[in-house]
Amino acid sequence: MTTNFRTNARIVLEIGRESIENKIIALSEIVKNSYDAYATHCHINMIDNGDSINLFENIINKIEVIDDGIGMDYDDLINKWLVIGTLNKYHEKDKIKNNSIAKRIPIGEKGIGRFAINKLGDKITLITKKDNSKCYKLFVDFRDFEKEEYLENITINITEIQNFTFFGKNHGTKIIIENLRENWDDKAIINTYNEILKFQSPFSNKTDSFEIKFNVPDNKLIENQLSIDKILDYSLWNAEILIQPTEDKGTLHFNFTPYREMKSLSNKSSSISIEYCQKKAKEVLPIDISKYKIGPIKIKLYAYHRSTAVLKMLKNKRKDLKDYLDENGGIRVYRGTQRIYNYGSKDEDWLGLNLKRLNSPGSKLSKNILIGVVEISDDSSSDLIEKTNREGFIENDAFLEFKKIVSLIVDEFAFLIIPTKDNIKALFDKNLKQEKINDTFSELIEEVENAKFNSPNEKEKIMALINTASEQYNESKKILLSVANTSVDYHMVFHDVDKQIQL
Repeated sequence: MTTNFRTNARIVLEIGRESIENKIIALSEIVKNSYDAYATHCHINMIDNGDSINLFENIINKIEVIDDGIGMDYDDLINKWLVIGTLNKYHEKDKIKNNSIAKRIPIGEKGIGRFAINKLGDKITLITKKDNSKCYKLFVDFRDFEKEEYLENITINITEIQNFTFFGKNHGTKIIIENLRENWDDKAIINTYNEILKFQSPFSNKTDSFEIKFNVPDNKLIENQLSIDKILDYSLWNAEILIQPTEDKGTLHFNFTPYREMKSLSNKSSSISIEYCQKKAKEVLPIDISKYKIGPIKIKLYAYHRSTAVLKMLKNKRKDLKDYLDENGGIRVYRGTQRIYNYGSKDEDWLGLNLKRLNSPGSKLSKNILIGVVEISDDSSSDLIEKTNREGFIENDAFLEFKKIVSLIVDEFAFLIIPTKDNIKALFDKNLKQEKINDTFSELIEEVENAKFNSPNEKEKIMALINTASEQYNESKKILLSVANTSVDYHMVFHDVDKQIQL
């Protein structure tokens, strides 16, 4: 007697909505599929229906992702898209490695992109067309998979449609996601926009064009967001190194570029030789990535100064820079120019930067003053294995050695910053203690002015409390200064009397 495994329909939900951490990662998986399809354009449209969350924000009820990739024909839909665990991207990767003409190695090889859609919404419509093929529309309602049925009993509708183009081309894919599972308020939209634009390394190969465009109902939300190029321009320190796996040391190229307002400081550049080893007590332990298939590692680091005196030099951009660093600071990892989540995300600190800073505040860098990009090659880093849920690499021996060498470079960079950072403190932070409280009140008022509240009364109450606290502080300062001045006057009087008595 023989039998076989059978699959409950709920497996589709577990692969999708229950295994992917958040909606940003889910959306990135769909974008990865566009990249793998050799698209040059990928547009993400967030659409509202006019209903509002509050006075300021409308409800996003539909998300569209459109690309001009190679698309799919009927055979692709039946034998690839609708097959769980298909190996077509593994085979495609092998073909590309042996083909010098091909430009891209697939990055969405786990095959979860189509199920990640369910993290975003329950209803999806997929329209796709291959060159010289018919155009097909497929509809899935993921709520059907909540039933206690076997997977093979759930039917999927596929129909032919006419006269459909993708950015004027006759091939591509459009995914329409409806019945969204979460609200998309302004903050979520801005965070998603910033994360999706980080999908590609800022130093990626510009000849391999892959443009991601984000469209939202209120474009002012994203128009004022600082671009990554501008953010990097605001850094005071930067460094770069190429780590070759066969070498036991490398050269870190370091630069200090002061703002124009720092007229007494000048540019500094240096190249420092760094041995790849860890120093613990009296031991020197080598870091050897040559034992693993990791390949060359390129690291670029950018650091910022967040004191009030320095941030004032950025004028109206200081809040934007602070907000960006708070949300996006840290070390990101890219493989084959595409980002590995969720290294460098807001709530993730894979190198323990914040703890190091807490223990050694003068010589280490926390996440919110550092942006780093680590680039590895896709075809020579096979020992760095992504987790199925797309939340970083499996923590095997290769990853631990990789982590050690990245951490070493960040620590060396932090050490090189110290002299110029001390110069800045001596020259520009002299009056920081006196200004700090007043600046804090000003920044707090600015934050409240820009914040959104469910009712105007909430804002008025908070502003009243801040103003009261500010007035009480200034009044207390006047009294203390008055007492101090009186004390000085009495001291002078007693000094004169003492001299007269002595005479």
